[in-house]
Amino acid sequence: NAKLSVLDASSTASPPLKPVNPPLALTGSGTGDVCLAVLPAPDNRVVTLMAKGQPDQVIIWGTDLDTAASPTKATIPSLGRELRGLVVGSDGKQAYVLDPTAAPPQAQVVDIATKAFKAAAAVSLPAGTAPHALAIVRSTGPDLLAVVDKNNKKLYLISLNPVNVLPPVALDHNPVAAVASPGGQWAYVLEIEGATAIEGVPHWYVV
Repeated sequence: NAKLSVLDASSTASPPLKPVNPPLALTGSGTGDVCLAVLPAPDNRVVTLMAKGQPDQVIIWGTDLDTAASPTKATIPSLGRELRGLVVGSDGKQAYVLDPTAAPPQAQVVDIATKAFKAAAAVSLPAGTAPHALAIVRSTGPDLLAVVDKNNKKLYLISLNPVNVLPPVALDHNPVAAVASPGGQWAYVLEIEGATAIEGVPHWYVV
């Protein structure tokens, strides 16, 4: 199982490990991927997603994560499927994950206050999409989601208010990760073609 350690990033002393000792075991994660995100201030809680192993195990950790040996946590009721990616909205009210096994594939929404998936708010992607990674695009307007389609070499942008899946951007190679610049002007996509390559994609859809 993966383990979660808490480090004091403001300290240069060794070791910077906080009182959470030993690191917290994420039971059920196996050897699968684990995603981390932090809710914006003043909330500052950590959210984790065990993307493989135990299906869609999303956990919202309490504010005592950096002080308690057994911190409080809330586990989101499971959808029973393996999810990918994890990002949080700018207002900290929602988190987003990818559901590639849904028919059609979807971006699922987690309500932080109710600690549950918002099934009615899930955004469907075109049939045949293979969503692999997720990024949040922040600007002066509403958040967007950037979704990379690994198999079909595409980048999708999803408008959340109002909800709309915008026409995809074609990529040269298979994308595996994405991140957006502050202000939302650019999305940077990590593509694989034998060796690793990075391609900057203009964020043409900012309005």
